Amino acid sequence: MSGTLDRPWNRNVLFGRQLKFPLRFDDNGELKDNYQYTTFPGVRDALERGDWANAQSQLDMVTDLLDQCIKYFMI
Repeated sequence: MSGTLDRPWNRNVLFGRQLKFPLRFDDNGELKDNYQYTTFPGVRDALERGDWANAQSQLDMVTDLLDQCIKYFMI
């Protein structure tokens, strides 16, 4: 496995940090910490940019990995 979409370093298909950070400011105009985690990062990134083919590819990868886990733990 080569990682999730646009994240070759990320091997976790269930959780990952947000790829694009929206700028958020507090009441004093100071930039807030935008470090957030999302679920299914490869799927979410593809959906956010309207890349339906890669979204499906990422979903297929997640499904295959979960199926492997089920087979492994359901002895």
